[in-house]
Amino acid sequence: MDPISMLGTQFALFICLAIGFYLGKKNRITNEGRAELTDLVLNIMLPASIIGSFMDQKLTPELLHQSEAVLIATIVLQFASVLLGYILFPRSHFAEEDRKVLRYSIINTNASFVALPVLNTILGSIGSMLTSVALIPIRIALWTVGLAIFIDEKDPVKKIKAVALNTNMIAVYIGMILMLLPVSYPHFLRQTFSIIGNGTTFISMMIVGIAVSKVELKHALHGSVLYYCLLRLIVIPGILLAGMKLFGADRTATAVCVVIAAVPAGSFTAMMAAKYKSNETLAGQVVLVSTLLSVVTLPLLSMFI
Repeated sequence: MDPISMLGTQFALFICLAIGFYLGKKNRITNEGRAELTDLVLNIMLPASIIGSFMDQKLTPELLHQSEAVLIATIVLQFASVLLGYILFPRSHFAEEDRKVLRYSIINTNASFVALPVLNTILGSIGSMLTSVALIPIRIALWTVGLAIFIDEKDPVKKIKAVALNTNMIAVYIGMILMLLPVSYPHFLRQTFSIIGNGTTFISMMIVGIAVSKVELKHALHGSVLYYCLLRLIVIPGILLAGMKLFGADRTATAVCVVIAAVPAGSFTAMMAAKYKSNETLAGQVVLVSTLLSVVTLPLLSMFI
């Protein structure tokens, strides 16, 4: 894989983040404005992106055969990530607000905004297709187990209802139905979802930039953040790479899964922390530092694929 292509995509995301960072430093967007932008992304733009991505895929027998290894590996990855979150960030060592952020960050990577464009650039249409398939269990985990991490509802029935019926899970349900239906959707409908969803990357990275503008980098380089980065950027993708090579997965499937596993913390981590009143500062630090370090770790890791 070409490390230069990865660097290019990473720098493009940094520009988006830098715009938000500038606006945050200059106080051009208020906290109320940032909250409104967060709601716009979570309730309108991201659901449109999710539905649109499902509409672009049809589960034909050929696609199922090509994506089998990717889908299995990604499902295993998500189960392992959830389990690791419980094991590696225990209540005895991390405050509750910190633990929520770190556990969510292990599940929620920037796969949609980093892995998808990177793999599309490097592998072409096959990379985009396989990544879209791999994102299905990731999105399901993100809006079920991931959301449940932040929701403090004690009643299990109400908690399940809050998770299962949130806006983005409803988008997943709609998307899966649309993907399974033997229907060819009109171009204007697909284009509508695409136009709305395409702004998600910029707005979400800008929101993160605003959040991290309040964080000093020297204060972000502490034990919890570096511990997370070691796990997210090196240990987890390294184990997955070794496992896929051990089981003889083809190089394309391996590349897709390893890149998805090796991308930094998802930009929604900071937004979810703000929305559910967890440690927003830690969330911004995790996103900032893991994104910075991934500029080095992702291209290096690609050399072993």
